[in-house]
Amino acid sequence: MKSFVLSSVIVLLGSVASAKTTTIVDPTYKCLGFGDGGGGVIVSIDSNSSKARVWTVDSPFDTEGDEFENTSLTTYRCPGCFTIKGSENHEGVGKISYQVDLRGSFTEKGLAVKMSLSAEGQTIIPDVPCEYVSKK
Repeated sequence: MKSFVLSSVIVLLGSVASAKTTTIVDPTYKCLGFGDGGGGVIVSIDSNSSKARVWTVDSPFDTEGDEFENTSLTTYRCPGCFTIKGSENHEGVGKISYQVDLRGSFTEKGLAVKMSLSAEGQTIIPDVPCEYVSKK
């Protein structure tokens, strides 16, 4: 059953089968480049690092995405290091629990952040580079 769910998750990540499609607001990180159309995960973390919103998107140009519900944010001491847990309801599958791990490390070019996405406790997308989106 778990392998069926995980296989379905990979297919559904870019689908519109989620119960909650919303406008992407104040993105902090864009972690793109997987899926057929260069889709990915967009993360918004408030200025106090106390709340987070996460969307899955089909394309880097999407202005709306499937938003995770019931998110919780854990902040770590290293810059750019967060864990966000949430869920999405998928038609025909039900509620899937997700975890987004953002990990920062310093390189010669500055802070580099990578994202890993897990579903139901299994890593399904490891180490995707993220772009920091400057707040204007």
